[in-house]
Amino acid sequence: MGKNILEYGDLSPEELMAALAELGRENVLLQWWHDCYGSPHNPETTEDGQPYPKWQREFYDAGAFATQRLVMAANGVGKSQSVCAELAAHVTGNYPDWWAGKRFPRGGWEAWIGAIDNDMQKRGPQRALLGRDLEDLLGTGLIPKSTIRDVKRRQAGVKDVADTVTVMHASGEPVVIKFLTFEQGWRKWQSGDPKIILWDEEPDDSVSDQKDILSEALTRLVRNSGIFICGYTPLLGDTQLTEHFMNSEDPSVWWIGASWDDAPHMDADDRKRIAEQYPEHQRAARTQGIPMLGEGRIFHAPE
Repeated sequence: MGKNILEYGDLSPEELMAALAELGRENVLLQWWHDCYGSPHNPETTEDGQPYPKWQREFYDAGAFATQRLVMAANGVGKSQSVCAELAAHVTGNYPDWWAGKRFPRGGWEAWIGAIDNDMQKRGPQRALLGRDLEDLLGTGLIPKSTIRDVKRRQAGVKDVADTVTVMHASGEPVVIKFLTFEQGWRKWQSGDPKIILWDEEPDDSVSDQKDILSEALTRLVRNSGIFICGYTPLLGDTQLTEHFMNSEDPSVWWIGASWDDAPHMDADDRKRIAEQYPEHQRAARTQGIPMLGEGRIFHAPE
């Protein structure tokens, strides 16, 4: 991952920020860890020296004991970037020094990423991990370009959609990232033995071809002792996925919520303006990460 952050301890705050900015241009993942946790000079560190924001560190640390983890969060708090940053650490094998969660010391396995459809894949996890496009900007996402060995595209009706990406793990063994969408249906989630499944948002249980995707995904992981990480805003209501996490008594099935109150980077005036633009029955889900009971499809009033 390049030079360890701690090796810059003898620099002044100004010199440190300049050095890290240069490294960040080459490695977005390193810059992400620094922005959230890495420097005693970080202005976004809380007064008591705790990481910022705290829910992200809790989410990562819970990987030490939980094989299934969820952040159910409001819009705009950074849930997608946070779960993608963890995936980038696993597939490259490059972890920050403070990492206390799950580790994959070797490569030689697959990771599956689920998104709503091809367009949402491209604008969401693919962009976060690889960059805005698969040509000139490949490697400007959380996965450094130096580790990307191959990208295969999918004929999807949307330009520049990745199908599989091969990344070189720090152990010298490759990891294959496979992109899937929920609109492809549950059969696309049959067969295979991924070590990690990441979901950015969730399937729509009301669509017959999507209601069995969760059970297929969990089956793949149980057979391979893998982990499941996901982040979504609960706009679909009390879904299978929400119930799976919120009602489980299994300590290995763990979730955390995050609202706009957990995102101090969001300006208060902007929050108020944006919230007023949401339909009233969606505001709790979009601003607090609270599931909409009844999915908000019939009852257009606050719960």
